[in-house]
Amino acid sequence: MARKPPSLFGMFHHRYEAWLTEMDTDAELRIMECHTKRFEKKMECELRVATAISRVQQFPLHHEIEMRRLQLQVIQLDNQIQQAISPPAPQLALPAPSRAGLEAHVSHSEVEKLALRAVQRYSNLTLDEAEDAWEEWREELYDRYPSATADEIYNRAQEMMTLLR
Repeated sequence: MARKPPSLFGMFHHRYEAWLTEMDTDAELRIMECHTKRFEKKMECELRVATAISRVQQFPLHHEIEMRRLQLQVIQLDNQIQQAISPPAPQLALPAPSRAGLEAHVSHSEVEKLALRAVQRYSNLTLDEAEDAWEEWREELYDRYPSATADEIYNRAQEMMTLLR
């Protein structure tokens, strides 16, 4: 059987439905574009917040690193000042060639280093602890070095301790 041609009303109805579908599709596309733009803006905001938080969290780390660097500079400057103001070591007349063994190998700068190391090690202790530790160090010093060298190291350390007080 042959199909019957659509009536005029049917044709208008069909076109009306097509137009409604087209309008619905356009409206849905606009809504989707709005949702997409809103989502993109939300993501941009979240990215900015995350970046700001990251910068804020990095600040204490940078601050701590900078503080430690400055503390090291202060320590280095203190050491330079101590070296600059420390009085030169008195020139002691050492006995001539009769020195035995190790005495001949301990230079004046090594005497200074050993004395300074002892002062640094024991200067922060309490008075009782310092006396005990100082006495142990003195005994070890006389056991390790000949008496003339040990005397020189001990006397220089005593001078440095007096300067610190």
